[in-house]
Amino acid sequence: MTTAKRGRPKKAAEDQKVRLDLLDAAKRCFLNKPYKEVTIRELADQANTNSAMINYYFGSKEGLLGELLESLLSTVFEKLARIDNIQTLPANERTRHLFHLFIQFNRENPWFAKIVVDDMMNSDPKLRQVLTEKLAKKSASMFPLFIEQQKAEGYFDPDIDNTFTIVSLLSLFTFPFLAAPILREAYGFDMNDIDIERWIEHSARLFESGVLKDSQR
Repeated sequence: MTTAKRGRPKKAAEDQKVRLDLLDAAKRCFLNKPYKEVTIRELADQANTNSAMINYYFGSKEGLLGELLESLLSTVFEKLARIDNIQTLPANERTRHLFHLFIQFNRENPWFAKIVVDDMMNSDPKLRQVLTEKLAKKSASMFPLFIEQQKAEGYFDPDIDNTFTIVSLLSLFTFPFLAAPILREAYGFDMNDIDIERWIEHSARLFESGVLKDSQR
């Protein structure tokens, strides 16, 4: 009779806890300080572990950020990838579905906009690589597919430029979060206080006013 090895499930649970604690610590640290100023030691201290664990589990600070993005965006990308599910929605609801996914993500993860601003301001090549690999490249094929679907069904104007349309989408998804301090101080506009569903509806209608086929207006 073979004796089962003991201890492994406990070790696996402990490993998972440390990983999750580090991911949670990263969200707090990246929200409160610029990315380049967040140190490995600070991340470890926030997670009540030692800095060697970051290299052990993630390889580097960039590896930790990459896994954080992967874990949080996976649900969004999975929903986008299942384009057949989106096709079951009426054409006039698909844009709102898309806006809801990304605006809710940004609202629930305010550290993400700060990371993007850090990239724009500092041009850190390691940070840029993580954002490109985990975000830009993964979404690059999904947005054109969505736009082409809407064109094929006669909802979007067939003559709109796909690249321009994608940039407009991304702008509406992210600008209120990137410019949050200015919008709050100058206009009293705070994404945490507004009716988010009204904002999603407003943004979707604004976007569609420029891309709809004339017969759909």
